[in-house]
Amino acid sequence: MTHSREKTFELFLQFDELLTDYEEAVEDEVQQLNTNPLPVLLSQSFENSKGDIVHHNPGLFDVMEMFGEGNHASSSSPSDSEDWTPRTFQRRTKKMNAVVGQVLRRLIERGDIRESDFYRVLDRIEYLDPHREAFLTDAIIAFFEEDYTKALHVGMPQFEAILEDLLEIKGERVNKSKNDGTVEPATLGGLFGIIREEVNDDLGAYLEYQYTDSGGMNLRNLLAHGQYPYGAASFEYSAVLLFDILRTLLRIENHYS
Repeated sequence: MTHSREKTFELFLQFDELLTDYEEAVEDEVQQLNTNPLPVLLSQSFENSKGDIVHHNPGLFDVMEMFGEGNHASSSSPSDSEDWTPRTFQRRTKKMNAVVGQVLRRLIERGDIRESDFYRVLDRIEYLDPHREAFLTDAIIAFFEEDYTKALHVGMPQFEAILEDLLEIKGERVNKSKNDGTVEPATLGGLFGIIREEVNDDLGAYLEYQYTDSGGMNLRNLLAHGQYPYGAASFEYSAVLLFDILRTLLRIENHYS
């Protein structure tokens, strides 16, 4: 293996331009009011396969009501609402993931990225639990053997377990204490929130959209509840999952080192 090939994969994992700028997407969303306001102003609801509404993404009309009544607007920004996911962010993220999947396919087919490069990234992560590493290794093996269903089902739950372990080791409080003295277990969405606040806002916002936001792709929850579409058990989705796991681990490692 050449030094340049190893660096190619690590640089690709840490390439900031592969993340949608969340604040920029919010600003662009607001600016659209001046040109084509209707799609931005109206709310949007999302249904599951049974027709049940699982998420409501408010339009700016709805959000403005949260921050002020009538002409007495609050000084807070609509983007401060946790219920509002900019449509611009959604569109750009979908396009970016398509690019990531296509580039990974090309680099792997050309031999510029190999299976061993994935393991070298794992070796860089300090305090990685050996059981979690073993499961991730199985997911990587399944991916390169083109068993994408196995890669997804093995890799997805390990994402949450690894993040909880690493963030706790790095000093973050991943479990919340309730008023009755009990401890509320960490959730994947809560772990992404920590990444958003402490590591990188754009990465955290992307992970929420991709894996836990019911108004986004929501892939982790769909997989966990048996609602994952079979056609999405593909090269692209399993490649992006492994890519997301590795780049998140690298970001955490670099941030806290």
